Amino acid sequence: MHRNTRLTPYSRERMLQEYQQGMRIVALVERYGISRTSFYRWLRRFQALGKEGLKNRTSRPYRIHYRLRPDQEDELVQLRHLRRWGPARLAPLLGAPSNTLYRCLRRHGLGRLPKPPQPAVVRYEVAAPGGIGPSRRAAPFRS
Repeated sequence: MHRNTRLTPYSRERMLQEYQQGMRIVALVERYGISRTSFYRWLRRFQALGKEGLKNRTSRPYRIHYRLRPDQEDELVQLRHLRRWGPARLAPLLGAPSNTLYRCLRRHGLGRLPKPPQPAVVRYEVAAPGGIGPSRRAAPFRS
């Protein structure tokens, strides 16, 4: 139960007992500081489930509509590797929101792609500053 709730399961039960004893709904909703809609919601739950219906319920959704199917996830990962596009460019291809694709890519460790391999840098070292390196050898001295 969150801390700002109007009624606890106990006070809901007490309110419905008072209703069953003949107290008017208008007086009950004023007394408990709730709307008529809330009262009828608790009444319906109590009639359907008894005391169990007066307990707090989770607000978490039963299912998540924006979750990708496993075959869509596989296709997304392949497209990400092949085209190296971000979620905004891949969204029209897969027909899913870009935020959903981004979440999926992060789950697969592809939120940020590694930079493509760069060619090796050819460096040379010289013994002293200003010295001649291997590519600029001086011609032998002739007099």
